[in-house]
Amino acid sequence: MRIQSARLEVDTLAEAAYFLVNDSGVKVAKTVEFNDEILVDLDDYGMVVGVEVLTLQTDVPVAQLAQKHHFVPGAEEALAFLVPHLRTAHQKTSVSSFANAVTHTRDDFLPA
Repeated sequence: MRIQSARLEVDTLAEAAYFLVNDSGVKVAKTVEFNDEILVDLDDYGMVVGVEVLTLQTDVPVAQLAQKHHFVPGAEEALAFLVPHLRTAHQKTSVSSFANAVTHTRDDFLPA
């Protein structure tokens, strides 16, 4: 299985983010703590479904996450691509009526 898409969801009120790195409808079987500021959602096979960042100022060590947890092919690269945009994603979007959550995909950060 190869990654189909990745999403970065930013909650501007909580100043937290969620990287959905496996958007194929896979259910989360368990959540494990990577560190005090990062939680990792895993499926039944131990593959990463998503990564929750509890504060936008957190450095996300993608290589260390990949050493400890299994990503579907392409998901580690997608996460590495989105991480630099974590701190600026909420600055590009004003708080509005859509539950203060903003969703970005990789295409949102590519030049037009």
